Amino acid sequence: MITKVAEDALEEVKRLNAFRTNLLNAIEINSNMRHQTNDTNYQSILHYMNEKNRKKVQDCDEQLAKYM
Repeated sequence: MITKVAEDALEEVKRLNAFRTNLLNAIEINSNMRHQTNDTNYQSILHYMNEKNRKKVQDCDEQLAKYM
């Protein structure tokens, strides 16, 4: 995807994209671990973290939309 972004905003866009990628990776890993463990407390914690991570993905998307 090619878009026009102000040079000073380029680093912020890169940071947000990297953070978003890390969040998506964490969601996938947490989901896999949630299905692999029998510890219901740990499952609950992983579910909670994924809910928080999904919210952060939305936040990143909103911030990135400002630069597009």
